[in-house]
Amino acid sequence: MDTGEPTGGRPFDAGMTERILEEARRSLGADGFSAMRIERIAAAVGCGKAAIYRRWPNKAELVAAAVSSEILSETDAAASDTGEVGEDLLQHVLQSSRRYRTVPTTGAGIGWAALGERDVVKILWQGPLGKRRQLGLEILERGIGRGQLPPETDCNLILDLLAGMSMYRYKVRDEPPDISHYRASIDSLLASPPLIRAAERPADVVAAF
Repeated sequence: MDTGEPTGGRPFDAGMTERILEEARRSLGADGFSAMRIERIAAAVGCGKAAIYRRWPNKAELVAAAVSSEILSETDAAASDTGEVGEDLLQHVLQSSRRYRTVPTTGAGIGWAALGERDVVKILWQGPLGKRRQLGLEILERGIGRGQLPPETDCNLILDLLAGMSMYRYKVRDEPPDISHYRASIDSLLASPPLIRAAERPADVVAAF
């Protein structure tokens, strides 16, 4: 993912970079990705389009940079570890839900707006989205190591199901799930977790059992 940092030569004006990102977040929340225009962002910030394109080669890269801090912050560097996989997973999904729901500078759910754009998601998956997935996998893999889940648990599917519930409730029903919905879903998934069948497992994983 392009961070907007120069690869060499004179460094960019950090204040200008942050103003561009802030305006991109505002524009995404107000207008949506399709209606965003680089020239309008440049005019609002008081710079030329070239100043933006020197930092990010296209609109998708700009939006990915603008929302990345809303998906994963420095405080999310480690997964919760209470010793109970269910509680750790609950904290993980609540953290994700809070981040996607609102953006402090605009009050608009731009995290979800960005996730509706395939080009943006591809970029984010190489950065904050992929890191958040890894944090979730660490929680479930610890649960397997502690005997709280069977070794053949399909960890990725559990995370997909929880993320899918969030997206459907936010984007389709416009009824964000609350903590009781997440807790009930997690309890059910952990009580009877989806399993990777032997035929679907990589050879090195199958050989370990």
